[in-house]
Amino acid sequence: NIWIIVEHTDGVIKDASFEAINAGKMLAWNSGGGAVTAVVPSAGQTVPMDALIHHGADKVLTLKHDALAHYTNAAYLAALIPCIEEKKPDIILIPATSHGKDLAPALAAKLGAALATDCISLETDAAGGLKVKRPIYAGKAIATLTFDNASIKILTLRPNVFRGEGPDSSRKGELEEYAATIP
Repeated sequence: NIWIIVEHTDGVIKDASFEAINAGKMLAWNSGGGAVTAVVPSAGQTVPMDALIHHGADKVLTLKHDALAHYTNAAYLAALIPCIEEKKPDIILIPATSHGKDLAPALAAKLGAALATDCISLETDAAGGLKVKRPIYAGKAIATLTFDNASIKILTLRPNVFRGEGPDSSRKGELEEYAATIP
């Protein structure tokens, strides 16, 4: 069960989100299956949900609340945490944009989840664990991290690394709305 937190501005989906969906699709395929869910925080903006499905999402989950019109860490956390605790995804992929780099560590801390940032490679190992590679020491070395299946894993993905082949307009998917409650 792989989730991608979709980043958009005024209904225009950022390319890094499509790349994250592609990475999630490849990870699900390599691990023998699993659902890829694109999570769209929204205040009712018109976001092209079919584009998310055409790029590889099996499902689009829209979190709706007026406070989600623009990115704020507090509003996104308040909307995402109850939904994550209810639906229990295994892996959450977030583009390593300025918003993603702000959201991912806060989300991991609140959920007690494992976190790897700026990932450039994702794969499953023979035991079913997740292995990621990420640059360290200003890109002079590559670290390989292995996660067990004990907790939620949150990964930020470096932009321009996980580009796919493009949209497949024959893909079909499911749409779901989730009414977020933000105090």
